[in-house]
Amino acid sequence: MKRVVWMLTVFVLLASLLSGCGAKSPEESAVTDVVVEGADEDPGTEEDLPEKIEQEESSGGGTAEQPPVTEEKNPEEKDPEEKEPSQQTPEEETPQEQEPSGEQQEEQQEETQVDYSDYIKVASYNIKCFFHGEQKDAIIEELRQIDADLVGLQEVDVDTIRSGQGNQVQILAEELDYPYWYFAKSIDFQGGQYGHGVLSRYPIKSSEIVEYKVIANGDHLRNYERHVLDVDGKELVFYNTHLTLGSDSENGAELKQVTSAMCQDQYAVLTGDLNMEPTNMGRYIDTKKLTVLNGGDDFLFMVNTAPQGSAPTKAIDNIVVTDTLDYYWDDSTNVGLQVHYSENSDHNLVYTYINFK
Repeated sequence: MKRVVWMLTVFVLLASLLSGCGAKSPEESAVTDVVVEGADEDPGTEEDLPEKIEQEESSGGGTAEQPPVTEEKNPEEKDPEEKEPSQQTPEEETPQEQEPSGEQQEEQQEETQVDYSDYIKVASYNIKCFFHGEQKDAIIEELRQIDADLVGLQEVDVDTIRSGQGNQVQILAEELDYPYWYFAKSIDFQGGQYGHGVLSRYPIKSSEIVEYKVIANGDHLRNYERHVLDVDGKELVFYNTHLTLGSDSENGAELKQVTSAMCQDQYAVLTGDLNMEPTNMGRYIDTKKLTVLNGGDDFLFMVNTAPQGSAPTKAIDNIVVTDTLDYYWDDSTNVGLQVHYSENSDHNLVYTYINFK
């Protein structure tokens, strides 16, 4: 009897389960899986809370549509075509200045080198009266080699006993085909005359000899030449002198006199044996209008010119120009003239190039 009751009870329970808890269809399962808007959400982990609170505050508690968020890529995942703002491809890089090659440097130097072929070549030479007649032919050949357009000569004899008969300036002019020349007498000497002179390839329009106001103690009368030349229609004033061999105050007074005269001319050049080192010339020269080529504006640099030969010890021969003229300049020596070393006199010949600005 008990067994029958137990079996009936089990049967009733199974029947009720089958009638109230039947299996759901696939569609019913899908509906019940949808999250219903407004339903309680899983609060998530503690790490997620700040982001969720920030979103709720910005949306005002509503359901406003949020703007699309671009997913940030980590560095390993970035598109290789994307470039950092500071990066440039080789084609986009700004070209860097490169050091010129050897050939380019030579070309640049050639471009910056001045062509002096169109300049006026000016020389100054104390010839010591052809070394008293013994070096006439050698000095003629030396001047032929230099081939200057203008030459200022110092220590020149005319018809003296020591040098033989003849006007040494005229001899040089005829031997070297200079159409214009001039001798400036300083004193009478040994049956003839002694002084200085010039050779010129340009016409001499006018000439004068100006005596210095001061005669050094124990010295003879000194003077300077002033020649107005016609250089292709322009006037160039050519000065030449031989200053006293005395104290700086004595030949300095002479130098100041001749250079002051130069400052009155538009274009002028002075050649001479000045018997003064460039380091002592600054106080006698108007450096605003004149440039001392053996010494420059600051008188710090010079090349020695006397005595003769390859080892001179004094820089006493010089060329001075007005600043209205262009002139040769040697950056390696910081002077504006060159020295032609010789054994034909007791001085070396110096020369430069000038032109109108």
